[in-house]
Amino acid sequence: MACAQEAQQEGIKTESESDGTDTIDDTGTIVVRAERLPGAVITPYEAVLELNPKDIASYGVSSVQDLLTALEPQTGGGRGRGSGRPVVLINSQPVSGFRELRNIPPEAIRQVQVLPEEVALQFGYSADQRVINFILVESFSSLVLELGHGLSTAGGYGVSEYEATYTKFGKGSRLNLNVEYEPRTALRESERGIVQSDIATGETLVGDISPQDVGAYRTLIAASDPVKANANYSMNLAPDTRLSFNAAYERNERRSLFGLNSAGLLVPASNPFARGTDDETIRIFTAEPRPLTRVARNDSLLGGFALNGNLSGWRWSLTGDASNVKQVTHTDTRADFAAIRAGLAETDPALAIDPFAGSDLGLLLPSASADLAQSETFTGSLLASISGVPLKLPAGEVRATFSAGYSTFSLDSEDSRSAGQTSLGRDQGRIAANIEVPLFERGYGAGKILGDVSLNGNLGYRELSDFGGLTKYGFGVTWKPLGGLSLSATSINTESAPSISQLVSPVIVTPNVPIFDLATGQNAIVNITTGGNPLLLAERQRDLKFALNYRPPKTGGLGFFAEYYRNRSFDDSAGFPALSPEIEAAFPGRVTRNGAGQLVALDRRPVTFDRVNSERVRYGISFSKSFGRPPQGRGRGRGPRSADNGGPPGTRPQQSGVAAAQPKPRQTPRQGKPGGEKAKAATADTASSPQKTPQQARGRPPAQSARRGRGGRRGFGGRRRGGRWSVYAFHNIAIDETILIRPGVPELDLLGGSATGSNGGASRHSVNFGGRWFNNGLGMRVSGNYRSGTRVEGADALGASDLIFDDIATVNVRFFFNMGSREKLVKKVPFLKGSRVSLRINNILGGIQTVRDESGETPLSYQPGFVDPRGRFVELNLRKRF
Repeated sequence: MACAQEAQQEGIKTESESDGTDTIDDTGTIVVRAERLPGAVITPYEAVLELNPKDIASYGVSSVQDLLTALEPQTGGGRGRGSGRPVVLINSQPVSGFRELRNIPPEAIRQVQVLPEEVALQFGYSADQRVINFILVESFSSLVLELGHGLSTAGGYGVSEYEATYTKFGKGSRLNLNVEYEPRTALRESERGIVQSDIATGETLVGDISPQDVGAYRTLIAASDPVKANANYSMNLAPDTRLSFNAAYERNERRSLFGLNSAGLLVPASNPFARGTDDETIRIFTAEPRPLTRVARNDSLLGGFALNGNLSGWRWSLTGDASNVKQVTHTDTRADFAAIRAGLAETDPALAIDPFAGSDLGLLLPSASADLAQSETFTGSLLASISGVPLKLPAGEVRATFSAGYSTFSLDSEDSRSAGQTSLGRDQGRIAANIEVPLFERGYGAGKILGDVSLNGNLGYRELSDFGGLTKYGFGVTWKPLGGLSLSATSINTESAPSISQLVSPVIVTPNVPIFDLATGQNAIVNITTGGNPLLLAERQRDLKFALNYRPPKTGGLGFFAEYYRNRSFDDSAGFPALSPEIEAAFPGRVTRNGAGQLVALDRRPVTFDRVNSERVRYGISFSKSFGRPPQGRGRGRGPRSADNGGPPGTRPQQSGVAAAQPKPRQTPRQGKPGGEKAKAATADTASSPQKTPQQARGRPPAQSARRGRGGRRGFGGRRRGGRWSVYAFHNIAIDETILIRPGVPELDLLGGSATGSNGGASRHSVNFGGRWFNNGLGMRVSGNYRSGTRVEGADALGASDLIFDDIATVNVRFFFNMGSREKLVKKVPFLKGSRVSLRINNILGGIQTVRDESGETPLSYQPGFVDPRGRFVELNLRKRF
């Protein structure tokens, strides 16, 4: 695209699909025939970002999964709803799932295309996710071993990584095998100095347990042992048909501690052993301290396939995916304190219990029992799509996509607390259609004034076995008035149903969870109930998006974008919000308090909001540049800049020789119509008998000299030199974030003192920033985030307090050294060939958000160890490619 824009500025016609040669017609007009990279997505939308092998190498990543994580700030799109992982393609073809390419080494990638959300419609997906196309090299073979270990600088928590990946691409086939083991240690409250984690405000600790001892029986991060194995294979069934399939197994066991078996009890002043004339609250523990434990085990089997081909110019695909996940959870429950409560209420010294008898009191408590919750889920899906060009208009080709799919989901769960079994299934069929119509083409007809203008529309219908019919429709317009400038507007209207897990997940009660009670301004230790809610409703979404992208044609790697989102949701199903006076008033049945008004239990199962409004603006700038100049090879001159020789990412090599040597000619009027005989007079003779460029005369492809220009290609007898650097910064501004729980209840303003999460309300401002530098095997990458502070208002009652969440900024840094890039070093130590060592430091500044009440005190549940238990994290990694 960049080459085409530069050629147009110089009065040169371009053709995107040609044989890669340059010709001169009888009028003197130069016709540049730029080869389209095989596997690139054909679309009228400009790529948001394009990366070539050197760009990818400058990130210092180990796999596609790592690369997507590094690109997340720049690829995040959607329609303002925080969509998940983008749609991924291999060589412009749909895949069965992300598993199919997540472990592919970066050395096997020829180019990465990041495309806007509208392109997802071409492949049968909804326009709420970016599309990332990975173009792979044709031949590749490697075995990669990776070892790593990371730990928190504050101590107590560590992660190890052991991974092996085998990849082989041959003629018509691809194979990728991966095994990964990543054990993680537990982090306890005592290792972060958490104070009184099992003691509510006003309680007196009874027995031989100290506050410091309590923290040793609670985990901030659970110990886990995840194991993953993944296999992928792809092959050609025919010249235009390809089949790929994958299988994976994942297992993870997590072990969490929730404190000692204890209870907060009221000692009335009438108790003969009372220490004063007022009632007193105490906390007692069992005689032999034993933590309440939860053990959760997950076993997953996953598989999928993808079949892609072409039929009479139409691209078709059939993808399928299936998974079976089993989860078993054992959670210890508190002992029965009823007998002790009765003894404390006695006034007769012979029958009353002495609450200050220390460990002897714990002997009266029975052992804890355990709740059992288990579930098994199965998901399966099929998606068929076909896309092509049904007709051609003067402004270009009309592209249409038709898709149909079927999916099934079943969940069987049971738990000992409700002593029942729940089975729920959902079958879904769907059809969709998308069309893209070019109205005007820049430079011709009305396009001379308006530029490029195109429309798109989509319509979809889903039939759910448990919710009936749901519709989806949308439309948009894209306008390119100038080279490098693109404006678009999109409207999407969707009906969606709550997930099966939101409806019927097993009920689980987690004991001893610390929480700050905004209604009383006190810390509380409560039982938290989670699970499904079968009363949730279907949701209606109305989204509007405006976007601007501008890449100045003559400024190299400079890019600017701005986006505006407006989202409206009706009957929105969401997790239970953070407890505040407003939330308690709206959901009084979800909150349990004792006779003294203290919070003792909270039901956090999902709820339905009547209306949710969101309005945001996001804008940003990015810049990339190559530096250094290698020695010249045999080619004459440096050649035009491209992504391979120092140009901005995403530019392709222009042909050198004739086009570069000739003076700027006058462009002749266009002849013929697009899609049929475009530039017919300029290409009729030369297409059948192309003239040879000086490079072709010497027996070298015309693009070869361009590759010997700037940017680190090896010159004749030279060594690799030169590098690249880039920076980016994106600013998000929240304009409106409001929630109406139901009519008659005050609206929640998340920007004005309300909150739905434990991290406070919505930040008015947030910033993503970063950059990278890479030269001769040495690299550094920096990424950071900033979020402005918020305020959550407490109740207008004595003792209640507002919570103040301060601004927070975090910065992550990664250094790496590709030892194989140093010839002298490899010559001395051959084992270092293909080796890389990297050092990653997350949250290098140690930033942790500070939370205070109006008196300046930090509530129990917002101590730094709770807010960010991991803190600064350092990881050393060694990667060896054979």
